[in-house]
Amino acid sequence: MVHVSNNALTAATCWLLASSGSLLASASPLTASGGSGGLGPRRPVPAGLAEDLPEGFKVSPIYWKGVLEEGKPEVELSGYSFEEIEAEAKALNPAYTIFAKDGVAPGPAYNESTSHEGLSTRQTFTTNCNQPSSWYPARNWNAVWDGVAYLQGITGNCRANPGPGFCTRVSCSYNSGIWYCNDNNVEHWEPCRWIGDVAGGIANKCNYYETNSRQVVHGQAFDRRNWNTIVAGATC
Repeated sequence: MVHVSNNALTAATCWLLASSGSLLASASPLTASGGSGGLGPRRPVPAGLAEDLPEGFKVSPIYWKGVLEEGKPEVELSGYSFEEIEAEAKALNPAYTIFAKDGVAPGPAYNESTSHEGLSTRQTFTTNCNQPSSWYPARNWNAVWDGVAYLQGITGNCRANPGPGFCTRVSCSYNSGIWYCNDNNVEHWEPCRWIGDVAGGIANKCNYYETNSRQVVHGQAFDRRNWNTIVAGATC
């Protein structure tokens, strides 16, 4: 379902008629914790997703915002993976993809941008290794880097539900997950590729070898704007 100015219309009708404002494309209310961030998919939370979150953390879908066609309004889409969001985007515009064609989303990298306070983002985040302590490490260092490259190729802006403590899993393979968490009590959007940039910083700083010579990653990076990225173990 797509909503324009609180009028419920079909996705196809909205796409043809809308000429300004922002669209929210979504199926209907969440069955998981929805927070106050609007509508999300009425699909069950994927197996293992909620179980991966220790006590105190809550599952959020991924929310994505971008322009699907030049001259059209921004569209908000949601899902539990970027593949789901890509399918929603193509349902509205088959010629569009949320994935950058050259593998790197346009715009500045996280460490090249500036915060709203005018400080380099190198000065606005803190990385803590082996945190959160209640999580276990991502089991495959190479899989984490695959996730980093994948996320750096996502165009548009992303968010999780208003927090604190709402997290959305944005990448997962070989028991190695990357999470984006919002501790703001309001919606907070950031370029999707920044999640990959920050996860790469965690992978560089917080990797170590276990006794079986397996290289693992475990860490959490906090931005001063109250969002954070986690690289840790996951069920996938």
